Amino acid sequence: MCETYQDRQRRKEQRAPHSGVAQSGGGTGGSGTQEWTDEYSFRFRGPSQDDFFETPRVAAIDINDAVTLSAWVRISTINTGEPGYIIDKVTASNGYGFKWQHTAGGYFEARFYTFDGVINKIIDLESPKGVYVVDTWYHVCATYESVSGIAKLYIDGTEVAAELFPLPNAPIKDANVPLLLGAGVPTPNNEFDGYIDEVSIWNVAFDQDEVNELYNAGAPSDLVTHSQVANGVAWYRMGENATYSTPGVPGGLWTMENAFNPATLLMSQTDPGPAGLTEASRTSIVP
Repeated sequence: MCETYQDRQRRKEQRAPHSGVAQSGGGTGGSGTQEWTDEYSFRFRGPSQDDFFETPRVAAIDINDAVTLSAWVRISTINTGEPGYIIDKVTASNGYGFKWQHTAGGYFEARFYTFDGVINKIIDLESPKGVYVVDTWYHVCATYESVSGIAKLYIDGTEVAAELFPLPNAPIKDANVPLLLGAGVPTPNNEFDGYIDEVSIWNVAFDQDEVNELYNAGAPSDLVTHSQVANGVAWYRMGENATYSTPGVPGGLWTMENAFNPATLLMSQTDPGPAGLTEASRTSIVP
């Protein structure tokens, strides 16, 4: 019987937290290799807390022709007004991202800003409303392909929304802003309230089988073994590949390597906020 993501959280509840440098991604176990682990996430505390990660704008994240956005998310509040951004690279009418919306009982929303040379088109995908509960993990995945003009939103591996841009070859418009996790651009607004884990960005639009690989029957997996790993742009383990600047001392700053390529797209926390962003085990906060 496959262990679900929820089962993993309960099983890990009593594990001791680490401090300092978190484990990196990759590895499949065996002699001389690191066994796959998924012990941690990050806890974002919501509006006015300045809990977010940022990486500067570079060509690799100005994705135009095809994209897949993926994250594991555990919401902590519903119906508190402001949306909470999970992945955001949007300004004016440019870019891409997805967020949690508190209205109408709560729902996930992905948005792609496209342009076919004549028409600006906002592709807006919304999940079913009012069906999500707090303190439960969900896998959220959004895809867009400019050649076909098809965008899709998946929750826990199931397609829940799709939209077809009737004019093909409409790439995503570049947004001259950094990529943020846990808040929206301009820096920061609409901070997310909850937990985020295993964020990945790809320069290809996944089909259903490839989304199923990500969801993996409810258990996050080692993405270096994914069939589309050659098209992986960024993968943030949200704990396992994070480093804290002052271990054991509140008020420090976190950084996260890109687990696909540690030499590129380093994520940084620029403001510790009133109490500081905290790494979290599945059910408790790690100091």
